[in-house]
Amino acid sequence: MDYIRLYEKAEKESLLTFNPAEINVKQENYSCDQILEMLEYNEINLNTDFQRSSDLWDDGRMSKFIESLFLKLPIPPFYFNIVYLDNNPEKIHWEVIDGLQRLSALRKFCFGDLKNRKLKLQELDFFTELNGKHYDEIPRHLIRNFKASQLQLHLVYPNTPFEIKYRIFERINTTNLTLRDQEVRHALYQGGVVKLLKKAVTEILKKNNININDDRMDAQETVLRAISFSCFGYSKYPQGSNLKLFLDHSIKALSKLNEKELKIIYEEFKSNFEFCIEMLGADCFKNKTTDRSVFNKGLFDSLIYAASQVKCSSKNKTFIKNKTEYKKKYEQCLKQERFKKSISNATSRQDNVIYRLTKASDIFKD
Repeated sequence: MDYIRLYEKAEKESLLTFNPAEINVKQENYSCDQILEMLEYNEINLNTDFQRSSDLWDDGRMSKFIESLFLKLPIPPFYFNIVYLDNNPEKIHWEVIDGLQRLSALRKFCFGDLKNRKLKLQELDFFTELNGKHYDEIPRHLIRNFKASQLQLHLVYPNTPFEIKYRIFERINTTNLTLRDQEVRHALYQGGVVKLLKKAVTEILKKNNININDDRMDAQETVLRAISFSCFGYSKYPQGSNLKLFLDHSIKALSKLNEKELKIIYEEFKSNFEFCIEMLGADCFKNKTTDRSVFNKGLFDSLIYAASQVKCSSKNKTFIKNKTEYKKKYEQCLKQERFKKSISNATSRQDNVIYRLTKASDIFKD
């Protein structure tokens, strides 16, 4: 597989112009009651691969949102990505781009959350007498206001140019919980590559006690970083500190691969991970030169890259016999001030990226 050519193609596609007439984003108004009906019948997917956790709002914040609907106050619009199941326009599926926390509040208030816990209102500013009450205990006239509230929706249809979708996902910010870069990527590249990242977090990182909080997809981005450097190296890494652009192009390139090719990527990542553990120890991804010996992303992506540069034929018993020597070189590398800087300060800057990847690669060279 020519990964560099694959990356260059993704890079080039990102620069292509588009025809504004192809943009298909419709604005519609739905009543709250209509949205509740869709939620009840699971016609809106709140559990997409790309979305952040649905429980980032506490009950107090959820309650204030519900109170806004009692008062018929205007609220920010919702954004949905429209998907045609089996490429059939008659089988429409709604996926949340922005508004997950508010939709989760509606579901928890009216039907209960995924654990069947119903929202008990609290911290209300105007209807203080409703604090501690559930949906079934709310006066009828307020429920009417609640259900009649008009919600503004922006529906992004499948034929909208890819780069426009990306800009929509990237720029929306209505809840003070701005979509992070990896959440945007997952919104756009659902399918095999998303499943690969999730599987790697669950089956490789977590099983080896590397527990990175993945509520906002930090763990999945960590895996993407390591895989991207392993596949595409650093020759295409943008000048400056543009890790975001590098990962954007990388995931776009990886999304072009079929299931069999992605399986190879996964197995190579797993092999590189296990090789590092075997050669350098279970805690090799921790920066042990600091007061707190914690997992370090820069060290992780550099070591995985270094392992990827070792030919499979060399990852044998003969090579592993020398692991004492390689572990010594690893420990010496960690003590070098320049290397320590490259994994701890301005880690996305091009010179730091190139330095730490090349120095880590030297560990496994004779």
